[in-house]
Amino acid sequence: MSRSFLHLLNELSEQVIGVVRAGRRLLEEDVAFHRLIARLAGNTTVLLVLNSLQAMLRELRSHMLTGDQPALALRQHTAIANAIIDGDATTARRAVLEHLEAVERSIVRGPGASPREVTEP
Repeated sequence: MSRSFLHLLNELSEQVIGVVRAGRRLLEEDVAFHRLIARLAGNTTVLLVLNSLQAMLRELRSHMLTGDQPALALRQHTAIANAIIDGDATTARRAVLEHLEAVERSIVRGPGASPREVTEP
């Protein structure tokens, strides 16, 4: 892993912590995190999706990342980043899946929904 990636990740983490502490919504910082991870993974498909859906994603995030959601996103992003930095693919994958499930709950049922509420009719 390159030093520049670690530097960008640390810089972004500091920005996110400041946003969360100030009680603001994570918008640009959330997009920046996902872009950074996609670039690290060499995943041009995710980068294309992020770029083409940027306006819609910004609108979605402005409604979803409220209340305790920015702090939750920060914890989840930190877990993902730490696993990547540690070279632990299994933990990184698990952290990403947990993050995606939380995002799904927020979209389908609103912030704070339990996994059962999403999967059961």
